[in-house]
Amino acid sequence: MQPEYWWNIYGPFEPGAENAPCMGQVISHYAKLNGMKAKEIARRLTELGWKVGERRMEQILSNNNNDEPEQVSRRRMLARLLAIPPILLGLSAVGDPSLGTTDSKMQSSIDKAALLRYESTLETYWDNFYSSSIQKHKDNIFQWCQHLQQVAEHEHRNHTEILTLLCRFDQLAAITARDQFDYPKALYYHEESVNLAWEIKNAELIAASLVR
Repeated sequence: MQPEYWWNIYGPFEPGAENAPCMGQVISHYAKLNGMKAKEIARRLTELGWKVGERRMEQILSNNNNDEPEQVSRRRMLARLLAIPPILLGLSAVGDPSLGTTDSKMQSSIDKAALLRYESTLETYWDNFYSSSIQKHKDNIFQWCQHLQQVAEHEHRNHTEILTLLCRFDQLAAITARDQFDYPKALYYHEESVNLAWEIKNAELIAASLVR
């Protein structure tokens, strides 16, 4: 049975340093969600100002990496690039415009910057669908559905924007599974999207889910 850690809602990460999850596992998890490998991450980070090579990035993505990078500025770059919740990297979003802000009244673990990155990822996948190249991302799409489902449960299903994103990811997962002729999985995600659309009472999503 998975031990109870404060970060379990985000993923089954092993403990790292100072009551935090293993940083390498966290970064690797979100890299996979975004479909990015060490070489691509290193290239993007270099463009942002952190000159890092592929080999060094592979070390950072390793399960044995408990606390690197130590520099706050580099952790912020990773959080922005991979849509990692700042708290998992030992960061606070409060007072940092690059990471978004946290509304204490909402008591939400999801900031606006992360929502924008989630939205951008979804749009990219939809673009790939219309260009007939979605199948190469199918595993990532299903992982995103599972991830957002966990986040929604953590938010006690009170975060409408997360539920909306999850509904749209479920729609995409349904037609991706359908095109693979995996009809049980397609039906599962179809029903999930319809139920979510009704739950948040969004007429446009209800119509789109039913049509798909």
